[in-house]
Amino acid sequence: MGYLGLLIVSYSIRLAWDANPPEDNVTHYTVYRDLDDGNYQSIGTTSNTLFEVTGLDEGFIYTYYVTASNACCESDRSNVVSYFVGSRFTFADGFFNSLVHTNHVYRLEGTENLKDWYLIDEFTATNQNYRIPLNPSKNKEFFRLKVIRDN
Repeated sequence: MGYLGLLIVSYSIRLAWDANPPEDNVTHYTVYRDLDDGNYQSIGTTSNTLFEVTGLDEGFIYTYYVTASNACCESDRSNVVSYFVGSRFTFADGFFNSLVHTNHVYRLEGTENLKDWYLIDEFTATNQNYRIPLNPSKNKEFFRLKVIRDN
């Protein structure tokens, strides 16, 4: 397997990799995604070296690898790539600001390592602007705004 890379396209990504040599007689490539527990599941196959993944949600980390298959067998997996889909928000004057959808239930979370998330706020949006006083305690703190329920 060649090197796997990704190109970010809004709330979708395009995974791309080098083709195997012709003598490998590759019939298709299989794309796998981590199910957030270290277990991977096939999300599709392609005969090309480009695969678009759509429907990504804000506030989640998506992790992928690819294998090549021929009539005989499936190759070892490629390198693993990950992408964090950030929310549309800003920090200004000590406030966290974000555009939200009215009547949706949101959860604002923070982390320092992109693995262990803690709750900062949970709310139902009453208008399209969400603003809360918040100062990151450390330079390496990350935030995500997740939709819990859309009413």
